[in-house]
Amino acid sequence: MSILRNFRIGRRLGLAFAAMLLLLCFIAGFGIQQMARINANVQDLNQNWLPSVAKLADMQDAANLARRLTLRAVLESDESRRAKIVQDHDAAMREFDKAARIYESSITPGREQELYARIREAWKAYQDADAELAKVVSGGEAQHEAARKLSAGASSVIFTSLAEAIDADVNFNREGGDAAAKEAAVSYADGLRVTLIAVAIALAIGVWLAWQVTRSITAPIAQAVRASEDVAGGDLTIAIRAQERDEPADLLRAMARMVDQLGRLVSQFRLRAAIT
Repeated sequence: MSILRNFRIGRRLGLAFAAMLLLLCFIAGFGIQQMARINANVQDLNQNWLPSVAKLADMQDAANLARRLTLRAVLESDESRRAKIVQDHDAAMREFDKAARIYESSITPGREQELYARIREAWKAYQDADAELAKVVSGGEAQHEAARKLSAGASSVIFTSLAEAIDADVNFNREGGDAAAKEAAVSYADGLRVTLIAVAIALAIGVWLAWQVTRSITAPIAQAVRASEDVAGGDLTIAIRAQERDEPADLLRAMARMVDQLGRLVSQFRLRAAIT
């Protein structure tokens, strides 16, 4: 408190309010930082991982549709219906390429690039196998048995490799999304915990500052009141000391001078009364 008494009351209160404002700014800045971390994780989840899973699902759906249509073409004996199936099959193949191009724009460097390279390699192998199967199917009933064996053999193995490559990329993106979600939850928990601690510290400092500033004003005023009561009671021997530089100290020094002057006047009056 003696340090505070070296400042005038106005400056003292100004410093206390400034300290509280700084604490509030610190808490607000920390809160904004934590929200920014959470927002970054949420944006990463919404703009990267989840859209990638959705785009891969589109590729997977197109590949599955193309595969089903290929098998239907193998089993279909009617030429006109087979031609319609082939048209739908070709559209599904184009849909896969379209979904792949869309997905390429969101691929991140590193592991995801490697997984996508496997997908493209498997897709190229499947296109070649599918084209060979389509050529056999176009031979009609004479090539039916060969087409059946090919569809159940090499073509099936290659398609399984394609499906596994897509599944691996989907799992990678799902795991990344789960990690981003967990990191957002951890950031929220850490931010909440540290914010509560910071608020508690700010409250403690605020209470301490309020107590110190209030005491630095009320204590010397109470001292001045006691001195005034002593003087009013006729005690001019009290010692009033004030070394600080604030307004209450100025008041105490003025009272000390007043008590000293009153003491001198009383002494002079008594001396004159004794002489007469």
